[in-house]
Amino acid sequence: MLEMIRTIDDPNVAYAFVDEGCYGKKGLDSVRLSMKKEGILFYLDSVGADTPLQFSGNYFSNEEQWLKKVDKLKEKNINYIFSARKKQAQFFYLTKTDLRGKTFNWQNANQIIALFR
Repeated sequence: MLEMIRTIDDPNVAYAFVDEGCYGKKGLDSVRLSMKKEGILFYLDSVGADTPLQFSGNYFSNEEQWLKKVDKLKEKNINYIFSARKKQAQFFYLTKTDLRGKTFNWQNANQIIALFR
């Protein structure tokens, strides 16, 4: 995210760091309440894990949806990008080994940066 802040020069983009581990959904809810109605929120979670990126939301184009197998959401202004293993249709998880990983997945990070350029 710091690399995105450094390289993407757009006055219409705001970044927020939310510690969901301590505050649960309260942090995300406070961001949602403070944004404009037409604003689009991208929630990134565990994107540096050594697992495939998963995309969920309505922002992505039809081509991107096909390539990335994007899950559509009811909330049109919220999009999720996260790293996880996928089991069955809608079950995502990280193993204990994934959670304890000490390396950062730069391939995932570069894919996200390219998405927003």
